[in-house]
Amino acid sequence: MSKVLRLASEVGSLKSKTPANTPSALLFCHLDFRASSFHRHYGLVISYLPIPNPQFVFTLQRFNPSPFNLYLFYLLPARFLLFLALVKSKAFRSPFLVLPAIFLAGRIFAQTPQINFPAASPPCTLKQQVGLTDIGVVYSRPGMKGRVVFGGIVPYGQVWRTGANQATTITFSTPVTLEGHDVPAGTYALFTIPGQSEWTIILNKDANQWGAFDYKQADDLVRFEVTPLTLQLPIETFTIEWNRIRDESAVLNLAWDRTIIPIHLHTDVVDKLVPQIQAAMAAPGKKSDTFCFQAATFYYDHDLDLTNALNWVNAGLADNPMIAFEMLHLKAEILARQGDKSGAIAAAKQSTDLAIKAEGQGNSFVRMNQDLISSLQQ
Repeated sequence: MSKVLRLASEVGSLKSKTPANTPSALLFCHLDFRASSFHRHYGLVISYLPIPNPQFVFTLQRFNPSPFNLYLFYLLPARFLLFLALVKSKAFRSPFLVLPAIFLAGRIFAQTPQINFPAASPPCTLKQQVGLTDIGVVYSRPGMKGRVVFGGIVPYGQVWRTGANQATTITFSTPVTLEGHDVPAGTYALFTIPGQSEWTIILNKDANQWGAFDYKQADDLVRFEVTPLTLQLPIETFTIEWNRIRDESAVLNLAWDRTIIPIHLHTDVVDKLVPQIQAAMAAPGKKSDTFCFQAATFYYDHDLDLTNALNWVNAGLADNPMIAFEMLHLKAEILARQGDKSGAIAAAKQSTDLAIKAEGQGNSFVRMNQDLISSLQQ
């Protein structure tokens, strides 16, 4: 900060010596303010205004340190920017303006070595497929580092970026629902409002934000409340993860310190796949055993038409495929659900024989078939 004040003093002293017809000369200095509870970026803009009265104007502006802005205003040598501004004016012939300006610019920027340091809150990209939906989460991961997290560095009752640095974003390739709220496909900023007994989850349509400083509730797509859970052991680094993943559902967990926030997601798979499966099965030509197995498994898992599922398994078994022991186990499960215990036991025993022949007693289907038979004999 002292370097900026010295710059302001030295540039201001040039005001009385600068010709009135000199065009505006711009110098941009990036200020990085850090404190225990906030992190701000500002830019000090120094402009020369010849009309109506020659003067230098110093303006402190909020600055978004995107890669483009950093390159344009910070990494480009300031001496070059000043040189371009001055070379077009008569002031270029005045060494008392040109030389000090270049010297001042060099003092500020030339001494900044280009070294990559570790990020205080490292960035992370999380990709997950749930059913037929591709989901991406981009966020930064702050650490506890001996600090009080919720109610401390993350205040209760205030909008939080759900991480650090750039606001956390989440992308869905298809429409989904979060805690029963419809969310169209797209990319959104994920904000939260922490509370001791209740958290507010916010999806905001403005996905390109630094922190939550420019957050506008008018841009919210959805907001809803969830109940936080308490962990036995603390999580040092803020973590976003997916768990309990099924064809049509999953749970997005936000976890830090001893707090975990579960957000339930649902996506539509059955309505999309069933028409495609039916059309493929009705099409002429023989279907592969793998496709028959997949279609039958999908129908069984989603409690759809079990008669069709059984027919597809039998069609896949017709050519005695290598995965016959897997298909026979599925057949046993379908028959058991239909109430045909004797048929289910026979299919399970057949599956066990083929599994042992293929891979030995260690094959997992041996145990799975034994468990199924035991449950049917009770």
